[in-house]
Amino acid sequence: MKFPLLLLDANVVIHLHELGMRENLLTRCRVTITETVKEESKYREDSNGNHHLIELDSAVKIGKLNCIENIPPETVEMFSKQYGPAYMEKNKKIQTN
Repeated sequence: MKFPLLLLDANVVIHLHELGMRENLLTRCRVTITETVKEESKYREDSNGNHHLIELDSAVKIGKLNCIENIPPETVEMFSKQYGPAYMEKNKKIQTN
């Protein structure tokens, strides 16, 4: 069974791509991102200022990467229960700071 992983920051997705760890993570984890994160992760900039495409659509299409958008509150609640109280408490602290 794959470990569920919710990525809410485009920088994490970009750094995983830079480090060449994206495919390994997708193999080991059930990764979910939001549509906003997907859109903000389309390109990365290297140390020379060159932009490189980060292609996520094909991983979404074949089911290797989950992408959520316009989710009703009851679905968010059901989804959040997968992560347990420790994760949700930490997430609440981050949102209130």
